[in-house]
Amino acid sequence: MVALNFLALVAVSCSAFVAALPTAQQFDYPYGQGRGDVAVVGSTLKHVNRTHDTFSVQIAVRNKAFEKQVGIKWTQEAWSSSEEVPAHYVGGLDSGFELWEVTDVGPFDSTKYPMEFWDPAFTAYASFANGPRVWDLYPNYNVLIKATQDNPMIILPEYSSGLHYDIGQKKYVLSVALRTLAFDLNADTQLDKLKVRWSIDDWKTYKDTPAVRYDANGHTFWVDAVVGDASTKYPTTLSYAFLYTHSKGTFWVNNLGKNFDTVFPSEVPHWPGEQ
Repeated sequence: MVALNFLALVAVSCSAFVAALPTAQQFDYPYGQGRGDVAVVGSTLKHVNRTHDTFSVQIAVRNKAFEKQVGIKWTQEAWSSSEEVPAHYVGGLDSGFELWEVTDVGPFDSTKYPMEFWDPAFTAYASFANGPRVWDLYPNYNVLIKATQDNPMIILPEYSSGLHYDIGQKKYVLSVALRTLAFDLNADTQLDKLKVRWSIDDWKTYKDTPAVRYDANGHTFWVDAVVGDASTKYPTTLSYAFLYTHSKGTFWVNNLGKNFDTVFPSEVPHWPGEQ
């Protein structure tokens, strides 16, 4: 009877452990469904002290063989140098996957981002039964500013100049960088998938302008929308929002439904000596 009670206790404990593992929807990133045998599913930043930070990474690995070697490669210098860190097994997931984790990667100094260092980036790998390494289909995940399943588009203010006058073009240009999560690497990285919707007449009319560039290393779209010329002056207001039409639907960044508003300046910049 004692042995049976002990076994029952072990079974309950194991069930509780499995139930405590996150579900696919609770992770930052999905796994399975075209994501391959190895997929990063999340990362967590940890502040150690004022100048030192570390991070952890969660990885979903298909259970193709009992023997596996799992880990990450990471960089904080745009891959001019990198380090590898092995992962440890955490538990089982659904759809034939296992959860592995790398903890306390670093340290690095997040206060130096973005002035001196790039946002630390990483990707994951696994080998099965001493076979060749299989890499995550995504070559770059970011630690500090990341797009996730819940928020697949995020503005990068450090790389966005906003509304400004291009003296060479003699046009007002809205320049914004937005990091995204591509659920489908082929379909979701086309330039027309991300657009800025803007208006200068309080939304009586509007125009959609697609992104002009996509950077695969940073999962970043760049928008440069011509929104006015020298005749567009104060008190004209530029109102705008961003929409990202990816394989899971359409996501908006619109200032919590209020849209973004910027007033054009009253004076147009000129070259020195130009009237």
